[in-house]
Amino acid sequence: MVDSKKINLPRHVAIVMDGNGRWAKKRGKPRLYGHKQGALRARDFVEMFATYNIPYLTLYAFSTENWSRPKSEVNGIFKLLSENLDKAIQIAHGQNIRIRHLGRMDRLPPEIQKKASNCNKQNKG
Repeated sequence: MVDSKKINLPRHVAIVMDGNGRWAKKRGKPRLYGHKQGALRARDFVEMFATYNIPYLTLYAFSTENWSRPKSEVNGIFKLLSENLDKAIQIAHGQNIRIRHLGRMDRLPPEIQKKASNCNKQNKG
């Protein structure tokens, strides 16, 4: 593990996940392909920041403006989130990493609400 204090790394990094759909479209791929690639890169970042001992990472993954996208795209994004949240929870549990949902949950699909709520509960104490 890298000692972040010795090489002056930030303690908190925030990533706005934006442009994945446009990236895919430029390459002749469906927008959802771009979202899937973005999710894979996000996982890479989580692992990298854990290696560098950066204690806080914020992923801004879905804004209120995203609700105006086609229903199939929104559903696809939530499917990716649900799948990746399961994997993230498994990894986090083994590495003493906390996952917290910040923001509104009332419009999220019930399955994601439950997973996010469970993450928040596991982090207490």
